[in-house]
Amino acid sequence: MNRMVAVLVFVLVGVVSNAGVATTAAKPAPKFTGQGSPAVVEQMTPGSVLKRTAEGPHAMTYHVYVPTTFTAAKPPPIAIVFSPGGSGSGMMGQLKASAEKAGWLVVGCDKLKNSMEKEGVKGKEEEDMEDEVLNDIFLSIPCQTNRVYLGGMSGGALRAYWISSRRKESFAGILAYGGWLGGQEKQNKLKCCKGMAVAIINGESDKNANTWVAGDSAALRRRNCRIKNFPFPGGHVVAPTEITDKVIAWMEEDWTKTGSKRK
Repeated sequence: MNRMVAVLVFVLVGVVSNAGVATTAAKPAPKFTGQGSPAVVEQMTPGSVLKRTAEGPHAMTYHVYVPTTFTAAKPPPIAIVFSPGGSGSGMMGQLKASAEKAGWLVVGCDKLKNSMEKEGVKGKEEEDMEDEVLNDIFLSIPCQTNRVYLGGMSGGALRAYWISSRRKESFAGILAYGGWLGGQEKQNKLKCCKGMAVAIINGESDKNANTWVAGDSAALRRRNCRIKNFPFPGGHVVAPTEITDKVIAWMEEDWTKTGSKRK
């Protein structure tokens, strides 16, 4: 009898334990249809900025600029950008004028910034934060599924490159302002999305970023990426609007030439 009780206890403990594992497992990424959420679409007023909080334990926030030409029935390309200091609204604001001219959505993500380990964010938690906000964007905001661009300034550009390396989406390109791949070792390990259009946008006096252009470009070409440099007078800052206008115009031209060839 005691033996039977012991067996039952063992089985029950196993069931409870497995149930606990199931409830704490990370949610899979939602299916990316590009249609967005009807409830969110109702809040997207053309010519305005929508702030959202993603569903998830980190309460990730992001800011969406909706161009005046926006229509959910024919969603536009989208640029998702990151700041080295974690200010999504600031980064989005610097690209907003160019996005408006092109009819693109631009999204700035908060909280993700340089040196997050100093604030106690360790290991996979940073990737979990990235996935939380990206999954919500892809579930909520209508956009062209094959025209998703990533970008950022400095460490934000680095983040964009490496997100493209591990996410399953087929990203169309990278807008890298004063960015780099993280050094020679990371250049060799890079497995970013193949066939992207990559704009390297560095100030002419940004010595650190410019030091890595040749090596980074070689690594990106090994992934069949198309690269164009957009230098401008200045240092380690986001390029002025007229340069970003040229970047987006080049990406539009590149897509016209190569987009139909991408899977």
